[in-house]
Amino acid sequence: MAIEGATSARTVAKTLSWRFFATGSTIIIGFLLTGSWGTAFAVGVPDVLIKSILYFQHERVWLSPSFQSVSRPLLYKMVNWLQLIIFLHDYLQLSWKVIALTCTILIAYAVNGDAEVAFKLGCS
Repeated sequence: MAIEGATSARTVAKTLSWRFFATGSTIIIGFLLTGSWGTAFAVGVPDVLIKSILYFQHERVWLSPSFQSVSRPLLYKMVNWLQLIIFLHDYLQLSWKVIALTCTILIAYAVNGDAEVAFKLGCS
């Protein structure tokens, strides 16, 4: 059973609204670390494109009926609903954070060639 109201259009809107804020912060932090707006935008532009696609796919997998049907019986065995909700929220956030952090580090390194700056930007 799919989650009610979880349409592709809603996922696109959520993706774009989040990317606006997240990419803005990536560009600002990139500028603060490198002192160059050119480098900051060179990281930020591919960052927004790649992460928007990855985030949309990530959300759709989590909301897909096949994922729901596989994961729910296992998770229903948890002690109570609150723990289930906290677990799902934390796992979803953690799994996306790992994807996003890795992506930012790789893009920053590809643009700047400085591993230290790439890790600082990715981990900020």
